[in-house]
Amino acid sequence: MNWPVPSHDDVRPQPPSLRTLTEYLNSSGWTLIDEDSRTSMWRPARKLPEDIFVVLPIREDFTDYGELVYEALRAVAYVERRSLDEIAADISYGAADSVAVRLFPDAPPGEAPLSL
Repeated sequence: MNWPVPSHDDVRPQPPSLRTLTEYLNSSGWTLIDEDSRTSMWRPARKLPEDIFVVLPIREDFTDYGELVYEALRAVAYVERRSLDEIAADISYGAADSVAVRLFPDAPPGEAPLSL
């Protein structure tokens, strides 16, 4: 599997699995618009001046799977205006950088005191 992303440590990087990649596309607003026995085609939720689509292979055992996924991630990064590393991290870690906080301030519901 030829994955053209350089390693940042001694571990050889691998492309994300097809399952995690399609879960990411579904959860981030991409729409599956076509699927056949070899590929699936996705369109971004937000309208762009140019037509940009992501095409994924249906199976991971294709010899060029890594290259196809790399090109798909480049298109996703362009559409979402984020880096390839950010997209890959979200796919790998499931947006683990999201933080939720529950406060119990002395303020009306939906408001927080300025000291916070």
